[in-house]
Amino acid sequence: MSNIPIGSQERREPIQDGDEYIKTMTGRVAHFKKAEGYGFITPDDSTIDDVFVYHTSIEPWRKGFKDLQNGEIVKFDLVQTSKGLHARNVEKKRNPVEVSKFTHLPDEWGNRK
Repeated sequence: MSNIPIGSQERREPIQDGDEYIKTMTGRVAHFKKAEGYGFITPDDSTIDDVFVYHTSIEPWRKGFKDLQNGEIVKFDLVQTSKGLHARNVEKKRNPVEVSKFTHLPDEWGNRK
């Protein structure tokens, strides 16, 4: 399956054969077990059940173990796998920055305008 661009960026984590990209959405971390490296996200779309997330799907890619905090707001790609719904390319929402006359500041997702 080919990578599907999201906005102006290409997908960072490739979708494996048999997996289907559904859409990009937001939600809150329902539970994350740091020791095991996995957890669940409750999508803002109430028609979708909690989604499984594994620590390797958390952006940005950096050295060390990645984790999420319960209640944290995230943006992610919803993917249907053979094992159910999974979150891929999970981005943590950044603290809001007061935007003044500087338009080059990133938004809460780290995107530059």
